[in-house]
Amino acid sequence: MRDLEIRGAGNLLGPEQSGHITAVGFELYCQLLRQSVGQLKGQTARPPVEVQVRLDFLATHQQEAGACLPAGYMAEPQQRIEMYRKLAQAADLQALGELKKEWRDRFGPLPEQAELALKVADLKMAAAAKGLTRIEVKEDKLMLQRHNDYVMAKGKFPRLREKAAAARLKEIKKIVLAL
Repeated sequence: MRDLEIRGAGNLLGPEQSGHITAVGFELYCQLLRQSVGQLKGQTARPPVEVQVRLDFLATHQQEAGACLPAGYMAEPQQRIEMYRKLAQAADLQALGELKKEWRDRFGPLPEQAELALKVADLKMAAAAKGLTRIEVKEDKLMLQRHNDYVMAKGKFPRLREKAAAARLKEIKKIVLAL
């Protein structure tokens, strides 16, 4: 506080800023700033749980099966990068719904790959709420982890019955929510 009194608050966003806002990006900088202010106020904020997802049925090299934003849907690479960033930053189902609406408004009806990308983000949110850190599917076997420990149902890894990608994601989410 003494340093703040002597030098002043400065310019957070301008060229005079000596910090690294350009290196981390404005949104991340604001998020870190909110967390720091919350900590100073005595608020306890849980850090978000990062969930790794590896699903063999959503192979990214297969455009027709992948969960992605295809170039045919969003032609400009910068737009796709921006939309992936927004998808990664979506914190709840409402944010995902707004993003879906934005995609429809700007780019037209969503292709299956974009729908799958939204479903994977939804699954990650559900898994994070349950404290899971990893979701992996190999063939039909669902492997869930919580801090490097496997989470099993009745001592076994659950087996997926559905074959279609969207149905499998729905089945995985149902299993996750049942934990």
